[in-house]
Amino acid sequence: MLTNGLFKGVHTAWIDSFTSGTFILTVYEPLKYKLTKLLNGSDKGAFGTPSWIKFLSGGISASLSKGIFNPIDLIRVRLIA
Repeated sequence: MLTNGLFKGVHTAWIDSFTSGTFILTVYEPLKYKLTKLLNGSDKGAFGTPSWIKFLSGGISASLSKGIFNPIDLIRVRLIA
């Protein structure tokens, strides 16, 4: 049946999205705080953080997430194939 093929790897896709998304959201804020304090010299909060530190924090946390949870994505692709 067509739906069996479409939903074959959906559970692992959910696991991958949930774990990597949770990791990114968990790591982003403390990393942004520490980078602001280290590079900007102050901890003014969210409104005092420059945009480039926010982009850097997001990039680092997303890179770490994909580096750690890439095996789950590999399993998902292998299950679908």
